[in-house]
Amino acid sequence: MKERETVLSYKKLQQLTGDGIDHSGEFKILIVDDNIFDSELMLLELHHQSQIKFTSKIVTDKHSYLEALSTFLPDVVYCDFSISPDFNALTAVRVLKRDHPDVSFVLITGTLSEEVASLCISEGIDDYVLKSNMERLPLSLINSINKRKIELQKKEVYEKLVISESQIRNFAKHLNHVL
Repeated sequence: MKERETVLSYKKLQQLTGDGIDHSGEFKILIVDDNIFDSELMLLELHHQSQIKFTSKIVTDKHSYLEALSTFLPDVVYCDFSISPDFNALTAVRVLKRDHPDVSFVLITGTLSEEVASLCISEGIDDYVLKSNMERLPLSLINSINKRKIELQKKEVYEKLVISESQIRNFAKHLNHVL
């Protein structure tokens, strides 16, 4: 029975649909931007989608960001590139991926050179949205949540695979002792 469950889970993993994993409650979105008007515009755009229910928190500096990561526990972070002279999106994504690697990070920027985009991608951002194209935010949210569901499915399948492998080893040891 366990082998069949593992095979079925692996087939689900191959399909990469993101279906079947429920999230208890609403998703939590952390918005990091020093411009409150841009933050409010982001929220307005995010509310245009109706598939994902969410609560949000807006922070405007590094200290508030670090506090929100540990107390608000976001599912997705939307972050402006330049927040203050000593705090930007690169610092924010590095902290996030070190301490909360499963949380999606979406960069929000007015302009993005290829060099900066490449650096941000290498640091682990999941997506970016130009401020001139804020209507793409709802799609970005849906994509971030689907990506998270897929990652959770992969983790679940891997854990089942480890358990199955352990059971096979124990069975093989048992057979060696019996024979």
